[in-house]
Amino acid sequence: MAAGLIPLAQHWTPQVEASAVARPRILNEAGTSRPAGEGMGSPISHDAYNIISALHAKYEGLEAYRKYSWDGDQRIWKELTERDDEAVRLLCDELEKLAREGRLCTSPSGKSTH
Repeated sequence: MAAGLIPLAQHWTPQVEASAVARPRILNEAGTSRPAGEGMGSPISHDAYNIISALHAKYEGLEAYRKYSWDGDQRIWKELTERDDEAVRLLCDELEKLAREGRLCTSPSGKSTH
């Protein structure tokens, strides 16, 4: 290794937990950030937010598979699409369950209703 270079893998450590990365953050007037919804009351529950976020990610993946399938072997993209379609159905069922149970939205105070 060249003198003065530090191997990145030996000295790098994650700075935040995965759960902190998954939540959007808002920059306040003081220049510090806080999780979106904190302090102002989020209109949806944390569970609903997570499910909606996962659905969004799945739909982005499905769109990518559709585009990739134009270029070559469609078998792999078809199989991945079928698997993600099942995951989307499961997430939609869970979101509908939250709505039926009254756990989709938060109370006016911003706290989860359950």
